[in-house]
Amino acid sequence: MKRKMEHICEGIINPENQTLLKSIYTELYITEGESEGVNREHEVQQIEAAHRRRRQDTPINCNDIFKAPPGQEKHIRTVMTKGVAGIGKTVSVHKFILDWAEGAANQDVDFIFLLPFRGMNLVKDEGYKVRGFNDPQKEEFFRKRIRDETQANKIISHMKTSRSLYIMCHIPVFCWISATVLQEVLLQDNSKEIPRTLTEMFTHFLIIQTSMKNQKYDERISLNDLLKAAVDKSLLSQNGHLDLFLRFLLGILLKSNQELLQGLLPRTKSSSESLQRTSQYIKKKLAITDQNISTERAMNLLLCLLEMKDSSLHEEIDMLVKSGEKFSPAHCSVLAYMILVSEDVLDEFDLKNYKTDDGGRERLMISVRNCRTARSNSSRLRLLDLSNNNLQDSGVELLSTALEDPHCYKTISKQLDVPVTTVAHIIQKFKIRGTVANLPGRGRRRKIDDKSKRRIIRMVTKKPRKTSKEIQGELQAQGTSVSDCTIRRCLSQSGFYGR
Repeated sequence: MKRKMEHICEGIINPENQTLLKSIYTELYITEGESEGVNREHEVQQIEAAHRRRRQDTPINCNDIFKAPPGQEKHIRTVMTKGVAGIGKTVSVHKFILDWAEGAANQDVDFIFLLPFRGMNLVKDEGYKVRGFNDPQKEEFFRKRIRDETQANKIISHMKTSRSLYIMCHIPVFCWISATVLQEVLLQDNSKEIPRTLTEMFTHFLIIQTSMKNQKYDERISLNDLLKAAVDKSLLSQNGHLDLFLRFLLGILLKSNQELLQGLLPRTKSSSESLQRTSQYIKKKLAITDQNISTERAMNLLLCLLEMKDSSLHEEIDMLVKSGEKFSPAHCSVLAYMILVSEDVLDEFDLKNYKTDDGGRERLMISVRNCRTARSNSSRLRLLDLSNNNLQDSGVELLSTALEDPHCYKTISKQLDVPVTTVAHIIQKFKIRGTVANLPGRGRRRKIDDKSKRRIIRMVTKKPRKTSKEIQGELQAQGTSVSDCTIRRCLSQSGFYGR
């Protein structure tokens, strides 16, 4: 086992490419548990999310994966390593086995059996070999494939005169190719020479297939239309499975990249004009707010622009920040990306600081991932305002799952715009972690009339320390019923805080 694990192959498997595992092994960042379901993550987003979580997670040495965490007494029998392709799962297992074989770790383990899946997938209980057609079956195929008996007899006779072709006919697909070619040749011109060699047979078949391609794809599509279609197709993806493909497709058309691939693509045409038009098309898509473009897909469109080396939106951001003008949704996507990739973590993130519409704010919300307060282990959300949010059952289910995190919310208040059945479900989930208050079955944010608003302002002006509960009591005594959260909102909008 030691001899098998001490080397690792890089590239083609041969002794020259073998390297000592210990000489190149770098300790991996391994953490306990998983944050999301298996096989549901977008690879790039998962890697970025893992990079942001590293300050909170406790790393584990690969040799300690069968040891219980400090303070826990449990016997670990099964461990599944999880990560995207190329993250280091196989190499970490090899290092675990090598250290055990050399007596450096896990000496309480008596036996280790390495069962790689790539080998296990090849193990079968029974083995069968399909031998194709025998001579009678060859004739049977031709007669079933060719309904004209005279033509079938002529083709069978011809195939028997060419031993090399007749032997190849034990492969069913070659029988089909031969029948297709010979039928076409006999139909076109009986005087035309019939193929007698493999090369002639395949050449005729290639000509037939090329002709079929021209019939099927007669309409030619321009490169510009192709790129636009690729952008539209990627935006329809719910899980982002086309994100990397689109970025590669657009990036490969750059002149600098095509020059690197001249050996593979000797005949290339300039695509700078198509790229420029596609760049404008992407910016147009980013600027549209009435379409259902998710924040993640908008972010990927921005990354596509970067692949195309188009930094015009970044330059516009600098000018908008200086001028204080309104941000478009496209600019908000750029700003969100700049915040996310920045090494400087924000102390706080306030959407009110950015002059934009609701579509732009939705694009900016992803930036909270790089906010120091949100990422802090000691941060506790005490108040969650979900007013005017039509969560639907699916949204409530996601929120309920998040609330099961022991580091999550303690108090939920304010009104929810959700059905009664949904409220019952959310209360049941929330009560596990903390106190729930003010959750009417169906409530929208109630607008306060100007007269009541003036009364509230006068009360606070006369007595600055008056609380919202005291204000609510005085208003009720005057015959006006206003909810506590409405009073708080009125005070907040008028510049009075901390009530």
